[in-house]
Amino acid sequence: MRDESLVRVHLLPAFGSRPLRDIIRHEVQAWVTRLLKTNIGTKDKPRHLAGASAARIVSVLVGIPSASADAGLILANPATREKLPPASKVSLLWFTAEEYAAFVDAVEDPRDIALVDFLVGTGLRWYETAGLHWSNLDIQGGQVVVREVWTKDDIRAYSKTRDQRDLPLLPWVTRNLNVVGPAGGCGVEHRDRSVCRSEVVFTAAGGGPLDDRNWSRRVLQSAIERAGRGNSGYTIYTFRHTYASWLVQTGAALARVAQLMGHKSITTTETYAHLAPAAADDVRLALPQPTASTAASAAPSLRIAH
Repeated sequence: MRDESLVRVHLLPAFGSRPLRDIIRHEVQAWVTRLLKTNIGTKDKPRHLAGASAARIVSVLVGIPSASADAGLILANPATREKLPPASKVSLLWFTAEEYAAFVDAVEDPRDIALVDFLVGTGLRWYETAGLHWSNLDIQGGQVVVREVWTKDDIRAYSKTRDQRDLPLLPWVTRNLNVVGPAGGCGVEHRDRSVCRSEVVFTAAGGGPLDDRNWSRRVLQSAIERAGRGNSGYTIYTFRHTYASWLVQTGAALARVAQLMGHKSITTTETYAHLAPAAADDVRLALPQPTASTAASAAPSLRIAH
C-alpha cells in the first residue's frame, strides 16, 4: 500500500502513463535531481526529502522496470545504478528533563498533558497512540499492549507478531489518564471488522482519533512558543526520540531499546548509540597496570606447542 502511494504521489506526475521503453536514463537522472530539490515544506519553512525517503522512492522506480526487463518487455532498466547523494546524518532532537518539564508547564489542556506524558513515557509512534484502546492498558499492572494502529482511515491490527510489543507503564506516565477517561464507544472502523472491545484512549475534542497535523499545530507548536523554544525544531517525533534517548543515556542496552521501540533492525536503534554513557569498568578490570603483584594473576603467556 505504501508503494502504491509513492507511485501515485511521485512517479505518475513525473512519468505519467508513458511506456517504459520510452523512458531514458538521463530523464531518470533529471527526475532524481528534482526530487531531492523539491520543497515539501512551506515557503517560510522549506523542507526537503531525507536521503532515506528519496532512496525508497527511487527503489520503487527501479523495481518496476526491473520486472519488465526480466520478462523481456524492455531491453534495459533506465533506473538501475542511479546514484543518490549520501544521506546526511540528521541530528535527532530530544528533550532534556528540564526542557520537557518546561514544555509540559506550557501545555494548557490537562488532556494534552496526559498525551505528551504517555508519548514520552512509552515511545509509541503517533499512529500507535491514536489507535490505542483502553482494553490494551493495564494501569494497575503497569503495562501497555501495542497491537493496533490508526491508519487515518481505520484501525488496523498488527499482522506480524514482531510488530506487536508489551511495554512497561510507569506511574508518572499514567498520572493524568484519569482526565481522559472512556467517553462512549470507539466509533472507528476496524479493518478486520472485529467488534471493538473498548473506547480509544486519546480522542480529538470533537471525538474520533487525533489528527497529528492538527494537534501539532494547535498544541505542540503553541506550547513550544510559550516555553520560549520557538525555533527549536521540535516535532511530534521528538517525544519518541526523547524516550529512546533517555533510555540509552541511562545505560539501557541497544537491543532492549530496539525491542521497546519496535524497531525491525538494530541499525535504526544505533542512531542513539552516541548517547550511551562511557563504560570503562570492563576495560579497567581486564587491563590492570602490569606490575610484579599482578603478574601472578595475569593470563598465562602464549606457548608454542611442538
